[in-house]
Amino acid sequence: MNKNLNVLRLYRRLLHTMMYVFDGDYQTFHVTRIAIRKEIEKRRSLTDAKEIREKILDMEELRISLMTNVMQV
Repeated sequence: MNKNLNVLRLYRRLLHTMMYVFDGDYQTFHVTRIAIRKEIEKRRSLTDAKEIREKILDMEELRISLMTNVMQV
């Protein structure tokens, strides 16, 4: 349950970040949201704690990268 809660929290943080970064660009937000959700669903069956932590860190790095590297035109 704890791993699910951590993933859900990070997914929500990622959604909030995307809403900020892609403000007004609904198409990009929607496409990105679907892609991230698919990646999370692919890894839903993971049970190894180390591997889960690595994937959570990857998601956090993605969130930080969106905040610092994506520029709106």
